[in-house]
Amino acid sequence: MVRTIAILALWLSVLPQSLFAQVEISARGGVHVDRAPEHDRLVTTGGAAMYAGRGEASALGIRIGYWHRPTFGFQFDVSQSSNASWSGSTPLPPPPFANRTTYLSARAVARTSPARSLQLAIAAGPAVMIYGGPGTNLRTRGADVGGVLEASARLRLVHRLALEVAVSNYLYGSSYLAGGTGSQAGATRSVFRHDLLLLPALVFTWP
Repeated sequence: MVRTIAILALWLSVLPQSLFAQVEISARGGVHVDRAPEHDRLVTTGGAAMYAGRGEASALGIRIGYWHRPTFGFQFDVSQSSNASWSGSTPLPPPPFANRTTYLSARAVARTSPARSLQLAIAAGPAVMIYGGPGTNLRTRGADVGGVLEASARLRLVHRLALEVAVSNYLYGSSYLAGGTGSQAGATRSVFRHDLLLLPALVFTWP
């Protein structure tokens, strides 16, 4: 995935200047605020019964942006959160545990004038959530489709480099297995989720 993004960035950088206003790439790191009561994952290795718990998860991401006009553009984002919080029981030492979600999204984005040192932006678009980690996925699917809304503020540090703080809200419906045991038998529960990601970033733009 990282190699694909790098190739896309290189391809955009050699396009004639008349075809675009600006291209950018950013590296992001922050937190995923998980307050949902549902248990997403179950680990039973070695007699354990470890359920994914609520809590703040670490999150990393990379994003490419293409500004068709000075105040309007498009973005492609890949972010992943990893939550080590769990509840239940386990022998010592506990087995490895991480509840991971990968967020893929494409957005249309509008911002205030890039001539200003401080810029504000809003973005929206479709998103796909892909679930991973050790143990059993307690959802009925390995991925869900939804959307994302984002608000951000960006402060230009030097000509090509800026610091950005973005809050993304991923909205989607997910379905959980009955009883939280990983069994496919029985009724399922449908839940509406909104995952908040707070991701500060360093943004490099060119030309």
